[in-house]
Amino acid sequence: MEGREKWLKLIKNVRQGDRIVFDSVSRMSRDAEEGFTAYEELYHRGIDLVFLKEPHINTSVYKKAMESGIEMTGTTVDYILEGVNKYMLALAKEQIKICFEQAEKEVKDLRRRTIEGIETARLNGKQIGRAAGTKIEYESTKQKKREIYKYSSSFNGMLKDKEVIKLFGISRNSYYKYKREIKEEIGWNRNTTYTVIKKCIEKGAVERFEPKFRCRALISKKDAQEYETEELIDRMFEGSKKNFFAAMLSENSLTAGELEQLKDMVNQMK
Repeated sequence: MEGREKWLKLIKNVRQGDRIVFDSVSRMSRDAEEGFTAYEELYHRGIDLVFLKEPHINTSVYKKAMESGIEMTGTTVDYILEGVNKYMLALAKEQIKICFEQAEKEVKDLRRRTIEGIETARLNGKQIGRAAGTKIEYESTKQKKREIYKYSSSFNGMLKDKEVIKLFGISRNSYYKYKREIKEEIGWNRNTTYTVIKKCIEKGAVERFEPKFRCRALISKKDAQEYETEELIDRMFEGSKKNFFAAMLSENSLTAGELEQLKDMVNQMK
């Protein structure tokens, strides 16, 4: 509908000597009769119509056909010549009509094939369009959710919410929205838990023993934290611990008590 309104506005505002260029006849009109009527109207208003895929029906070609009639001789032969001229004009008009009719047929055929294809796919059990309740998720959103899942203490990481928000530059509303979505997507059940534990056992991080399904961590929390911290620093701060601490200490994100504790820790390392 919007395209139709723009087209009506265009043909209303064009003036004699203006030129309108179309990729093909079908872009001017998908109805043969309507298209030919508009063509003749614009032609008589002195508008130059150009069709890139059907140059033989450009208004310049039509105009040439209109003007290239055989001159009258002033004899009885003129009756024949007049008939020939009328035939040439009729032939030029017919060529234009045929192009519009062909464009209309192609559009109808395409529409029919599309409907048939959709119906065939539906009968074969394929999902047509987006399933109800689904939504489009951009790669940038997926990446943020992966980072939250990896570094937030609510999931696989050890950082507090405010630290993750600051580290990745996410607004509070977006952060908590992503957290809710992650929890919905994970939807862990007993089987999922067993699968994760099995993978941890295979990697030597967890030990299972009887009776029942009892497990014990083979890696201390301290070792896991050190590994995660090193990986975070390498990934986000190019291995610079100084830049990491600068990010954590900026904008007064730590309390006075926490700052004193850090000072004591640094002094002990000297």
